[in-house]
Amino acid sequence: MKRNALRAWTLASFGAAPCGEDFGCHFVVWGALLGPIGVPATSILFGLLHLRFCHPARSKPRQVLLGVVLGLFAYEIAAAVGSFAGTAGHDVMLGLLPVLALLAAASVFYVRSAPWRSKP
Repeated sequence: MKRNALRAWTLASFGAAPCGEDFGCHFVVWGALLGPIGVPATSILFGLLHLRFCHPARSKPRQVLLGVVLGLFAYEIAAAVGSFAGTAGHDVMLGLLPVLALLAAASVFYVRSAPWRSKP
């Protein structure tokens, strides 16, 4: 009983990968998504969004760096939601893409706003 529960939890944590029962395949798929594809692409995208929509009163280099960091976190959050959608029997992209779009919109909304300055 305990071994089956552990196996079920392990497969559920990697449930978004299209591997079925092949446990080793999950490491390859998630390694590809997190390594050379997902994280860098999202970071670059968020950095470019921050560069393009930066408010003139904000520092562009700082905002690009902030966009890259937010892209890292956004992908991790979207991957977690996508994994949850995959374990619930839905398409992984239905969890991943809308969350990325919402986080990108929130990020652009922030970077387009004027910075708050307290008046002395």
